[in-house]
Order: sequence, then C-alpha cells, then structure tokens
Amino acid sequence: MMPAAAANKRMTWIQIQETYPHRWIGITNVSTVTDNNATIESAEVVYTDRDRSELESIQFDTDGKVRAVYTTPDDELYISSVRA
Repeated sequence: MMPAAAANKRMTWIQIQETYPHRWIGITNVSTVTDNNATIESAEVVYTDRDRSELESIQFDTDGKVRAVYTTPDDELYISSVRA
C-alpha cells in the first residue's frame, strides 16, 4: 500500500483537484462546507495510486475513515440515489 506524496498534509479541495486531476484518490480527515456536509472544503490525501475499486474497498474496510473520491466529478457519471 503506497500512500500519496502529500500524505498528512491538509489541502483545500481546489489544491487537491489541481494536484491530482482526473483521478481517483483516497482522502481522510475531511472537512466539509458547514451548510451541506457534502461539499469537500479540505482533506488529507492518503492514496493516489489505487483504482476506484481498490479505493472503495479501502473505504469499506476503514468504515469510511478513508473516502474514495474522483477529483473531477464532471468527468464521472454519479448515480447516488433515484427518487420516484
């Protein structure tokens, strides 16, 4: 398991997107925008060398302490929930 070069360094979401564009990463110690709890404000990057499947397994194994995220959400199709 190879952690990111920036491990343990808090970065803003914009810095993360600029440093790791168009890729899946694992983040921890996530700070979100207060009013919606979904928008990432800052985090520590801990994985940059894993694919989506591996990161989702890590997220599951760590009970969500490590979150799998794609740095450019507009590139990925997300289906989080379907309402009737």
